[in-house]
Amino acid sequence: MKREVRFNINNILIYIEIMIMIWLSGTVISAVQPDSLLYNIARMIFLLISCYFAIKAILYKVNYLSYVLIFICIFAIYFCINLFLYPASSFNLFYRCIIFLLLFLNFFYWNKKKINYNEVLYKIVIVIAIVSLLFYVLVNVLKINIPYTIITGDSNVPYYNYYGIYYFYGNPNKLIRLSGLFWEPGVYQIYLNMALFYYIISLRKNIKELILLLINIILTFSTTGMVLASLLLAYMFLYSSKISLRNKIIITIPILSIVLFVIFTVVGQKIEMTASGGSFYIRSLDLQLGLKIFKEHFLLGAGFLNTDIFKSLNTYNLTGPKGSSNGFITWCYTTGLLGIVFAFIPFIKHSMAIHKKKEKIENIMFIILIFVFNNSEPIYQLPLMIYILAAEYYMAIIGKGEVY
Repeated sequence: MKREVRFNINNILIYIEIMIMIWLSGTVISAVQPDSLLYNIARMIFLLISCYFAIKAILYKVNYLSYVLIFICIFAIYFCINLFLYPASSFNLFYRCIIFLLLFLNFFYWNKKKINYNEVLYKIVIVIAIVSLLFYVLVNVLKINIPYTIITGDSNVPYYNYYGIYYFYGNPNKLIRLSGLFWEPGVYQIYLNMALFYYIISLRKNIKELILLLINIILTFSTTGMVLASLLLAYMFLYSSKISLRNKIIITIPILSIVLFVIFTVVGQKIEMTASGGSFYIRSLDLQLGLKIFKEHFLLGAGFLNTDIFKSLNTYNLTGPKGSSNGFITWCYTTGLLGIVFAFIPFIKHSMAIHKKKEKIENIMFIILIFVFNNSEPIYQLPLMIYILAAEYYMAIIGKGEVY
């Protein structure tokens, strides 16, 4: 007798939704061709699926729907303010407010149905890591001739495109940094470290997945990525119940010394690049200029997504896009104190709902990850960050003492 195979449409849809959310958040196509037909179709599918789960949540008569009305009022007020500050971003602001509200409701439905949405995100990142590593070895290590096309963005950087699932830029005859689907390695490491964080806090045992994530992180050659991965591994190691305290101390000292040596060596080299206009030089001046603009537009900001003011004052970046590389500072000077309060409230309130020591530490680590991610890349406006912010508001409002 054949066993009947049943497909759960909700499980399939959540995989599609989160997969598209990732695709809309930092991939090459989303960065260099945001007006393409493919991008707009993906965005529409994402909104439709999010709307489907939001309607499901409303039909289930979930509690806390009054908070949705509060959010709508807050967004309506800020939308009116932004019309005076920077009307050019009105559509983008409206679009992102809709995403936030839909995802906020999605979390209620997913929780009601006991759907582990972070497990879904983790599995998708694992698949991306497998595909990225495979293509990296075939194309960039073994130099196998696989058909490709070239995509060029606003910055005139040519990306080698392999079937839309693997990209890289730079001289193919030299050492290439792994960036997978994403516009640069620094963005890819964000997803890898989020997956590594989930691997650790969910106490997963699949060592192959751990090795896969670490190899991908190392091949990005991202200083930020490797530092964060080292901190996460140190936490996993120190809180392991299988290793005695004495052995932890004996092993930790030499490993920590090596990690610190590598970090200071890399940072030292980047500081030396200051005179030649390297990334450290650009990022440090981005920070200074962003803070200057923030002081001038402290309360309400310069307007949502208003990076024009930054670009007009950026006279030092002669090699790449003049937009700020620091997402957190960009959020500060574009939305002001009002935006900062809105972004920080859920993290603070959620932290107060966590009482176990281990989970408190994990929550602090998660906040550090999000802060560093946004300090190293301009990702504050991407669906991924809206997803995280909506999740934090959800857990803060229901008083859920869990991490991530």
